Amino acid sequence: MLNEVSGKLNNAALIELNQQVDLQHKDPAAVAEQWVKTHLNGN
Repeated sequence: MLNEVSGKLNNAALIELNQQVDLQHKDPAAVAEQWVKTHLNGN
């Protein structure tokens, strides 16, 4: 799973995730969970 994450979690994705948490005040766990569901579950 770690190889799969490292292949998809690039700088642009990290910036987007950080913006959702820092600027949009979203819950970090919810943002991470959504990213995993979107990118690691065959989508």
